[in-house]
Amino acid sequence: MKKNAAIALVLSMCMILLAACGGKGNDSNASPSASSSVEPSASASASASEGSGNSSELTGTITWATHRTELVDTDLKKYVEKFEAKYPGTTVKIEGLKDYEQTIRVRMAGNELPDVLSLVETTKADLPTFYEPLDDLGLNDNIYFKDYNSYEGKLYGITQQAAINGLVYNKKAFEKAGIAEPPKTLDELFADAEKLKAAGIVPMATSFKDGWTLQYWTDPAEFI
Repeated sequence: MKKNAAIALVLSMCMILLAACGGKGNDSNASPSASSSVEPSASASASASEGSGNSSELTGTITWATHRTELVDTDLKKYVEKFEAKYPGTTVKIEGLKDYEQTIRVRMAGNELPDVLSLVETTKADLPTFYEPLDDLGLNDNIYFKDYNSYEGKLYGITQQAAINGLVYNKKAFEKAGIAEPPKTLDELFADAEKLKAAGIVPMATSFKDGWTLQYWTDPAEFI
């Protein structure tokens, strides 16, 4: 059945994402398959019994939507090629979406979700409406924060990565500006920034061209 092919791809993706956490990181949650209550954009079938997930007889087309647009033609493509080689009757189409969350929400409203995708923020009660439970992947005891995307005892999302926020500073620049230690409050941060400017040093870089990097400065909770 279609669920078998999607779950097999999800399991492969889980291994990809867990391996990728040690290298390039970006925030996202999990990669579940679309629920049968939502009309999918692709179809797949398997002559194997329900829940096998590893049958060589999996066939069909799977659509995989991702926000990691920079990896579509490189790393992700390599994993798709390996998946298709393992399951010769399958074809995986990767959709790299720049405005990922907004696009997925529109498709949610139109019951046109792709087969495999990263979760977008929603109420827990809506998880069964849009996603299949992933408990049969055997990962429940091997992932962090499994309760975050669980509802009524079922797992709908797999944690891709965890992060600790902080500041990296240049000790030599601080010494040149006469700053003895890193700031501990927002007021101290602003004051140190003025000292750095006065010393002819650019105080801070935020990678502001990427909106997600600003969340740590705009969300007051990050300063608690």
